[in-house]
Amino acid sequence: MTITPVRDRGGEIAHFVAVKQDVSERKRVEELIRVRLRMVEFVATHTLEGLLRLTLDEVSALTNSPIGFFHFVAEDQKTLSLQT
Repeated sequence: MTITPVRDRGGEIAHFVAVKQDVSERKRVEELIRVRLRMVEFVATHTLEGLLRLTLDEVSALTNSPIGFFHFVAEDQKTLSLQT
């Protein structure tokens, strides 16, 4: 929010002009960029299992959900493996 005084001819403050801008979308995008960078740095020194755990943790934090899961599809394209 930006508030600017508007002065009259005598230099006294006559009123204020306030401009408010919603920055929630920009903040969300910035947080996603930070998460992606963390994950790229993490994968260099950790296993796939560790990366998947981090991914679930990050998604849970971004969505404010304590529950996260994903499925692996096996090579036979029929078998699913649930990861929580």
